[in-house]
Amino acid sequence: MTSPVFRKSPDLVRREIAEETILVPFRGQLASLQQIHVLSPVAALIWEEIDGCRDQEAILQAVLDRFSVSAEQARRDLEAFLAELEGARLVERVEGSGDRG
Repeated sequence: MTSPVFRKSPDLVRREIAEETILVPFRGQLASLQQIHVLSPVAALIWEEIDGCRDQEAILQAVLDRFSVSAEQARRDLEAFLAELEGARLVERVEGSGDRG
């Protein structure tokens, strides 16, 4: 089993406002004020690591390197956040990368 790789939707921009990371949709069905997402510091790091090349395990390692959290908790939180992003169509799996769960 390989670790999935995700890429960001091209319909979003990331903005830093008052030390907060905000994802703003700008076209398509995502373009709605109700779809603006404010990211926690951990979520912002995860978002930065999503590049269409790094797999989920590499992103997990980046979280573990930066934050004081157990590997088990980080893995659960990462999987939940990626599922949330995928469900909201903010990211998509790169074809042929990993299992669907």
